[in-house]
Amino acid sequence: MNNIINIKYAFPSYLNPHVEAVDAEVIQWAQSNKVLKGPFEVTQYRKMKITWFAARLYPEASQRKLTAVAKLFCLLFILDDYTDMIGDKNEFWIIISRDLMKAIKGEEGKFELFFSRAFQEVWEEISSWTGHLWQKEAQTLFERFLQAGSWEARNRQKNRIPAIGEYMRQRVEFSGAKIAFILIPPVWDIPFELTQKSKFKEIQEVAGKIIYIANDLMSYEKEKLENDCHNLVLLITHHHDLQPETALKKVFDLHYEEVAKFHQLEEEIRNCAKGSDGFSHEFLMALRFLISGSTEWSKADTQRYRSAQNGN
Repeated sequence: MNNIINIKYAFPSYLNPHVEAVDAEVIQWAQSNKVLKGPFEVTQYRKMKITWFAARLYPEASQRKLTAVAKLFCLLFILDDYTDMIGDKNEFWIIISRDLMKAIKGEEGKFELFFSRAFQEVWEEISSWTGHLWQKEAQTLFERFLQAGSWEARNRQKNRIPAIGEYMRQRVEFSGAKIAFILIPPVWDIPFELTQKSKFKEIQEVAGKIIYIANDLMSYEKEKLENDCHNLVLLITHHHDLQPETALKKVFDLHYEEVAKFHQLEEEIRNCAKGSDGFSHEFLMALRFLISGSTEWSKADTQRYRSAQNGN
């Protein structure tokens, strides 16, 4: 377990200086929208430090933009936790998928779930910073996120253990990493078209693997206690009939293989970028913040993986 605790990168994590002010605003907003109901839910939310997650991922965001992103993350984490309390998880994900896609598309009509109106408000604000191409891609990514969430919910309801390859394909989608990536252009004021070039898409795929593998390492003990098979260490232990220590080492080594690929792609992109191409360098820096920030948040900030609370 020491290796897991000591996951380190060649680049540090930073905390956005607006985090305290943003957290207070997000909590007030969540209460006014009935997303957080009562003192107990507010206390539990504060323990999870979801705003710190946004502040780790986007340490250079303005207070206005960090607030919108933190509201979005608040809703996504609450969605994840709410799923665990629902009996018919499959039916719930059908409803939430219908609601959130209606919100993203800006369709009129009544929502079925209590946080969907709040989600629409946040999504409209973030979309106002962007153009048509970004909005189209964001809609596609969110559809995949919801489909992967539905897949996980069906598995859990049926006590189905997925194959390793199937899990890895879905994990990068329901981890939310791709949503974090697509927020980089509007938060950093980087042209969206740049991030869609082949090398940039390739490095995002690698970064997504790093993030979810690190998260599976960090949450392994918690998910083992909860008997939740949606963890790469637990799946390798089960399917390959390995001792937990052996499976942990395999996943730990896989994580650093992906880190090595990330650094190689970074070098290739920097070598191809012109000296005046500041956007390329900013995008690489933003990816670094996402990688180091997500792991540092799990280790240093939240109680999400050190308690009986649910988590992703």
